[in-house]
Amino acid sequence: MSMSVDVAHRDGLSRGHTACHLASLALDLALADLWRKDPGQDAIGNPDFEGRANQSSRIREDGAVDEYRLGKSLRRAGFDTETFAATLAEREERINAQLAAWIATGASSRIETEGPTIVDRRRWHCELPEAEAVILCGGTHVTSLADFSSISVSLDLSDPQLLVMTTTASAAV
Repeated sequence: MSMSVDVAHRDGLSRGHTACHLASLALDLALADLWRKDPGQDAIGNPDFEGRANQSSRIREDGAVDEYRLGKSLRRAGFDTETFAATLAEREERINAQLAAWIATGASSRIETEGPTIVDRRRWHCELPEAEAVILCGGTHVTSLADFSSISVSLDLSDPQLLVMTTTASAAV
C-alpha cells in the first residue's frame, strides 16, 4: 500500500490555518478597548475575545470561517457588544491593517513538539513584533509569513448574537 500527500491541498490548508491564528490575534487586538473586565490574555498578551467567544472554527484552503457568540455571558464577562456593533467597519479595518503589517515582517512560523509521537503536545510559534505567539495546535502551518501575499478578514454581524469572521489568504508568488 502506498500513500501520497496532495501538496497543493496541504499548502492551502497550512496557509488557511496560519491565517486563522493570525486573524484571531488581530481580532483580539482590535477589540481590546471594548473590555470592562479582564477576560484573560491571548497568546500575545491582549484581552482574549477568541478564547471567550469562539464557538466554531473551520479551516479551509487559504482561509477559515470563525463564529463568535455575542450573548449575555459575553456581556456579563465585560465585553461591550453595543460599541462593537456600532464600530464594526472600523474594527474590520484595524484587523486588516494589522494583518498586512504582520505579513510585511515575514516573521517565522513553526510547530514545536514535546516528543516524537502523535499524542505529544504541539505548539505553533510565530515571531510577531509585539511578542512571540505560542498556541497549542496540532495543525499544519506555513514556515514564514513571507509565504503570504495577503490575509484579510470580513466581519458579518447579520445576527446580533453571532459574529462571523471570514478569513481569506493569498499565497506569495
